[in-house]
Amino acid sequence: MNISFAIHIFGLVFWMGPLILLPALLKSGANGEGVQQYVNRSKKGFMIPGLFMVLLSGVYQIVVGGVSTYMSQGWFHGKLTLVLFLFVLTWLLWRELGKFQKGVELSRPLLILVHAGASTSLLLIALLTFRVLL
Repeated sequence: MNISFAIHIFGLVFWMGPLILLPALLKSGANGEGVQQYVNRSKKGFMIPGLFMVLLSGVYQIVVGGVSTYMSQGWFHGKLTLVLFLFVLTWLLWRELGKFQKGVELSRPLLILVHAGASTSLLLIALLTFRVLL
């Protein structure tokens, strides 16, 4: 279980890093070949693998720890809701990154939403997980 928890945290860093950083970079108007490569590497090398590491290790922890154990705790329901919100933000950013790679104008308000939403969700998940908000 400790290894699964370590993978979960490591995946969280990989997933959240690009989810918070890329919208900030793109809303600044940065462009060029170097930025294109950075965005592509961040998306395919960090964000998506991190998402799957979090998802798989989280499911493993729920199965091993007992579904009823986790589902009976209020903090966990809040965390799951925020994780679903993060999946939506990831999908929205993925769409914007596709536009960026095609040279299409990006939605600045959407990039701000993804950046702020991911940052706030990460903070709230940490507070819920360590039961600070309960």
